[in-house]
Order: sequence, then C-alpha cells, then structure tokens
Amino acid sequence: MKVNFDRLHDILVELDGKSRNEQELSEIFNSLPEHVKNIAYQWSGSDTVFGDEAYSYLLKKMEHNHAE
Repeated sequence: MKVNFDRLHDILVELDGKSRNEQELSEIFNSLPEHVKNIAYQWSGSDTVFGDEAYSYLLKKMEHNHAE
C-alpha cells in the first residue's frame, strides 16, 4: 500500500531541518513502530493522529540519539 509521505517529510524538516527524498522517507516510515504505520495505512499518511504519533516517536528517537 502506497502512503503519502508529505506529513512525514514536514515532521522531519521541522525536527532537524533536513529534506529527504522518497527512498529516505520510505526507509524512515518503515522504521516506525507498527501501530504508527497502521494509522497511516488505515487513515492516510496525512492524518493528524499519524502525524502526532510519528512526531512524538521521531522526537524521542532523536533526543535519545543526541544523548548518546
């Protein structure tokens, strides 16, 4: 199933200022927890709930990586 990555792209730009290509966005999407990906599959990748969940997960992941 094809997911629209526009919201994911915007989240990543907001978090670290970097733009990603379609392949990079696909890899990042596939690294998200299953429950977050399922929201995108069920409601779309532009859904607010997906965006909120993806943002929270990626923010925590980035904070954890910076702490190491």
